[in-house]
Parts: sequence; C-alpha cells; structure tokens
Amino acid sequence: MMLDATLTALADPTRRAILGRLAQSEARVTELAKPFAISLNSVSKHIRMLERAGLVRRRVEGREHILALEPTGLDDPDYAAFAWGRFRRMLAWMALAAAIAVAIAIWVLEAVYGPLSWVAILAAIGGFGGTIMMAAALMGLVFLSSGTGHDEDVERID
Repeated sequence: MMLDATLTALADPTRRAILGRLAQSEARVTELAKPFAISLNSVSKHIRMLERAGLVRRRVEGREHILALEPTGLDDPDYAAFAWGRFRRMLAWMALAAAIAVAIAIWVLEAVYGPLSWVAILAAIGGFGGTIMMAAALMGLVFLSSGTGHDEDVERID
C-alpha cells in the first residue's frame, strides 16, 4: 500500500466519515450512503478510493455489498521500520547541510561586519539552520509518502 494513496483518501471529510462509521461495524453501501446529501454513485466513488488505498475491503453476498475496515500498511512493522529509517537518513543529511550552511553564513557575516555578537550568531543558527531543517522535515515526509527511494536496505530500527 502506498502512503500517498492513503493520505489522499483520508484528505476528504466524507471518506473520513465513512471510515468512522466502518470503525463501529461492517455496513452495506446503502447504509453508508444514508447520512450524506450526495448520490449513491458519489458515495460509491468515495468507497472505491478507500478500497484503492487499502483502507476498506468489500465482501459480496448476493446483491449486497458489505464493507469493513482493512488493516493498513501502516500497521506493518517492517514497512514502518523502513519508512522511519528513510526519514532519519534524510534528516541526518539535511542536518549536516544545515550545519555547513550556518558555518558559511557566520563566516561570511564576520568577514563583512567583523566579530559577531552571540545574538547575531544565534539568529544565524536559528534562521539558516531552522529553515533548512524545516525543509528537511517536509522533504522527508514527501519521500515517506512517495514509496520510492534507493535505500531499500535500511536496517530495522529497534
């Protein structure tokens, strides 16, 4: 299961409401459609998206389609360890880049303005380092949701 498909499916309030209902018990498609002011066809499209994301499974009994929650890939400990390892590796590289960028920024500022006060140094660390680490966190989340990467051999993190 791809994390981006899951996040896309969870982005819609109608689909979250359907999942909330299915968290209580199994339900027929027609039962799930009752609380919504949209057509049965629209509810079916929402359900198909939840099925594609691996969040819902369908069982057919005669003409009845019965839906239930499906355990997600996020519950898989091997996938969770792989994703966490990828995220940690991304943050480690970006922390190194932030440290280098801050050191260069302080060096340039001292060359231009002379010795810097502690306040100026802390401002450079917070400004440059904070910006780069925020970008790292966002890039890490993008890589986690993409399901791609070249570090398939990330060791299990205990």
